[in-house]
Amino acid sequence: MSHSKSQEDLKLAGLMRRQAYEPGDNPWFTPRVMNKLPEKKRSRGVPAVVCYLAALVVCGLSWAWWAGGTFSVITVRDIVYTAVLGAVTALVCLAPIVALLRRV
Repeated sequence: MSHSKSQEDLKLAGLMRRQAYEPGDNPWFTPRVMNKLPEKKRSRGVPAVVCYLAALVVCGLSWAWWAGGTFSVITVRDIVYTAVLGAVTALVCLAPIVALLRRV
């Protein structure tokens, strides 16, 4: 879908540019504006990394326990366990990807 600008759009953009507020030559303008901005969210740091690594270890151990089991008869419990373990593992593996995408 093309987003070409119409003549009205161009006129409106020019009008807004001409009537835009200019800060002037005040050297304190930028620091004042920056001081009024909310603080950046801080990184969760070491506790988040420790929790994430613990979740990876628990998922790995759970899959190892599941794979080591003897399945002479597959029960509904086995199916539910596998589905839940798969969902939790997917969430744990997708967490860093989502975090990276939010920073972009």
